Amino acid sequence: MILHVRWYGVRYIHDIISKKVENKSGVYVIACLNKERMIFFPYFTGETENLRKKALEHLSDYEENNCIKEKLTGQCYFQFAYIQNEEERKGAARHLYNKYNPQCNTSIPDAKPLEFNLDN
Repeated sequence: MILHVRWYGVRYIHDIISKKVENKSGVYVIACLNKERMIFFPYFTGETENLRKKALEHLSDYEENNCIKEKLTGQCYFQFAYIQNEEERKGAARHLYNKYNPQCNTSIPDAKPLEFNLDN
């Protein structure tokens, strides 16, 4: 089974996140400009019960992941899909991790990968 989701993307700026990202569960990708290659590259993937809250936490002074802190000083986008079901969300997060092997992730999601669309 392939799960089909609708993807959204916004500039990773506090005011935009606050207005455009809902307090809903889902999966997300933090993609930032790689200046050497001039492309946006996925540096972190994750899942959460509250996308807006998690996105804003990454921007806060309390972010513990130094890799994320460093990347978010550049031009970044927050790409996300709403997924309510916890099992599907965790499986989708594992699929994202397997696909992108993001350098800022510090652990592998503990779930069976669930294949789903990576674009609209």
